[in-house]
Amino acid sequence: MFPLLGLVWVIILVIFVMVGALIGLIIGFIVLFFFIAGLNTLLTDFIWSTTIESGWRTLLIHGLGLFFALFFVDLPRYIFLPRSGPSLALLIGVFVIYSFIDGFIAKNVASLWEERSGYSVSERAEGPAESTIQESAQETGQEPALELRTEEVDAESLYDKLLTQYIQHWGAKLGTELLDNEIKAHTWHGDTF
Repeated sequence: MFPLLGLVWVIILVIFVMVGALIGLIIGFIVLFFFIAGLNTLLTDFIWSTTIESGWRTLLIHGLGLFFALFFVDLPRYIFLPRSGPSLALLIGVFVIYSFIDGFIAKNVASLWEERSGYSVSERAEGPAESTIQESAQETGQEPALELRTEEVDAESLYDKLLTQYIQHWGAKLGTELLDNEIKAHTWHGDTF
């Protein structure tokens, strides 16, 4: 009786170990995907100043995509390099060449999850036509209550002042981008500073 229970216990133990190993392997790959995506996000922001979305789902899919992209691109290196009896010069050459290839792949994969600011001239909806005070007064046949004057304004100091305010409120990168887009939007509509 005891040998039969011992055999059943060994079978149950083997099943638990296999299930535990499978769960551990899955968790290990998930951690690897997060690590790959996080590293790629940091490097993309540092090298190309491109902000990447950083939600956990985005990072998981980003890491999964980057893992498989690099795996298939580097597959020839892993298949043919060990068979060629590599010398030091060959190893260094392949390392340098694949650094550029892997960097190109990583940048393109990261660009799929580039963070959009949500504010640009191209995304701006077409609004109603804008009119000036003078045009409104001419349409209604009235004299404008306010006489318009154009004063000379130093564009550099105005830009510096606005840039300082935007940077203090939104940070350096986003503040600069928002101010430039704001100026483009006003220039696009015919307003000048």
